[in-house]
Amino acid sequence: MSEKTILCFTPKLNDILLHIIDVGTFKEEIRVFSLSNLEDILQKLPSLPLDTVIGVLFRLTVNEIKEKSKLAKLLEEYYSKHNIALFCCTWNSIFISSIIMACIDEHGIESTPDGIFCIITCNEDNITITHGTNSKNIPNDESLGHNYYHIFSAQSLPSKNIKRDLLKVVKGTTTNIFVTCQKELHLQSITNEQKKIQKLVENTLQSKTITIINKNIHEFIAQAICYKVMKFFNLFFTPFDVANNGFYNYAIAPSKENITQLTSTSFNKCLVSVNAVEGIPFYNMIICYEKFQNLTFMKTIDQSLDVETLENFSVDEFGTSLIISIDRFYESHLIIEKDNKQIKNGAIICLKEKTFSVEIIKDGELKDIGINKIPLEVTIADGQAYYIGEDRLKIKKHSDTIVIPDLLKIMTSNIPKISPKKGVKIVKDDDGKILLEFETYLGRRKVNPSFIFSLILKWSVRQAKMKLRQMPQMYK
Repeated sequence: MSEKTILCFTPKLNDILLHIIDVGTFKEEIRVFSLSNLEDILQKLPSLPLDTVIGVLFRLTVNEIKEKSKLAKLLEEYYSKHNIALFCCTWNSIFISSIIMACIDEHGIESTPDGIFCIITCNEDNITITHGTNSKNIPNDESLGHNYYHIFSAQSLPSKNIKRDLLKVVKGTTTNIFVTCQKELHLQSITNEQKKIQKLVENTLQSKTITIINKNIHEFIAQAICYKVMKFFNLFFTPFDVANNGFYNYAIAPSKENITQLTSTSFNKCLVSVNAVEGIPFYNMIICYEKFQNLTFMKTIDQSLDVETLENFSVDEFGTSLIISIDRFYESHLIIEKDNKQIKNGAIICLKEKTFSVEIIKDGELKDIGINKIPLEVTIADGQAYYIGEDRLKIKKHSDTIVIPDLLKIMTSNIPKISPKKGVKIVKDDDGKILLEFETYLGRRKVNPSFIFSLILKWSVRQAKMKLRQMPQMYK
């Protein structure tokens, strides 16, 4: 080993896998500790390298997060006494990063995933399908120009369902599909069963362009671990890095909603939520300007599984902040702050079926600004200018106008009947998406309802700005 080494701890069941890695050469020594209690690893620490260690990585796996987070904190406490930093990441961020590097080494740099990609790992009785994308395709990304990969979904598919369901799962991904038999946390040889599963995957995806990865990904694990630690230190950035996602979906919702699964539909019924694909650490907050009885804080590891109730509580004071926080040790926290100092000014847009209202938060207090029960519709004058609120009523007297009503129904695909007198038609494109069609001075125009809806949101924020005399810090 050289003068600089990195330690990487990975707990798995009652074992801890330890990588001792030479930063200069990526050569590694692997030790496996079989323990009756994971915390027994603390007794082994004095026998491990120390003087050459520049950083420690702790990789979390999905089960027993609370116990593993506790272990990570104990390790940090030990190494901090020696001025050695400890960082946490998910095991699959290293796994996927290693697969990408193995693919490039085997098939060349041109095989680098660009855009949305799919990695299929073949096990003995199922496959794991991981979808991700490059950070340059993520809106409002804050990576400061350093490209990386972001995982946005992962699911397991039993081998018996591969022929029936695999094409549905990879729908929309035509070229960036990568297939391998290798496992990251187990160093056993590839079995014949895995090879059979891989062949079944290849036959099922004959209509797709797939890349088979035969290169041993374990040749790149040490490299991926070192790159991850260097990124935490802000010393080195590699485009093969994979962001750290969470493991669970979390949400707070009124108990009366009877949410049993956190699907894309039920997420909309929640007051605040955190999706498992969010980068960690992460938090999301809502300020309650009404009282709530019988709220439920819940989590689930998969949208298809029933939720687990973590806590039941109520909100009995206006201005109470509800925060779901996932810390860097991947522990979840429900934070209830009654003395809210988070938002000094902001806007609240209240939507009903046919109207909307705007209220402001000024100096931490909720205020009525007289914008109540505004028709939830937009008037288009002379085929080009858009008007909302009182301006909409004034312009109707002087111009040829088109009125787009029932926007909320249209946005939720609950298509209403619109009188021909309104001057607008609801149509669908080739993919079945709803569009609004109307006449402009340049001819017939089709727009997405969300564009029209965004005009109402911008108008609302502008009204709040006029009352606050500054842009809102937040609008919801």
